[in-house]
Amino acid sequence: MEVTRCNTERVLCMTTLMDQNRELERKINASQRKMGNKSQDYRRGVDQAEIQRLQQLVKTQSQQAEALRREIGLLSRKGGHVLPPAQARLPPITPLPNPTGRTKTRTQGPGRLLSQVKAPDSSRQGVN
Repeated sequence: MEVTRCNTERVLCMTTLMDQNRELERKINASQRKMGNKSQDYRRGVDQAEIQRLQQLVKTQSQQAEALRREIGLLSRKGGHVLPPAQARLPPITPLPNPTGRTKTRTQGPGRLLSQVKAPDSSRQGVN
């Protein structure tokens, strides 16, 4: 009878522990769901902010495009075709000094400096 009483107490204790375990698991699951919802809400907020930023960017770019269209229209009415902007020119390259210390600017033929080249005939000045 003593053994039966001990076993009964153990079964009741075990039942109580299992009930407590289920309650703790339920609380943990609820807490995790709340955390998941909070992170989803945060992500949604970040996504919404990004969407608004991109919408503003699109709006600004469309306004700029419209301003450019108006400017092209005005320029084309002033009497002429509108050409695309010319490519930017690179700055001139400074010549490197020779080992003798002189700089070559332009040569005519191999190894001849511009100062060594004869001046063109005055009769041929009009011809390019």
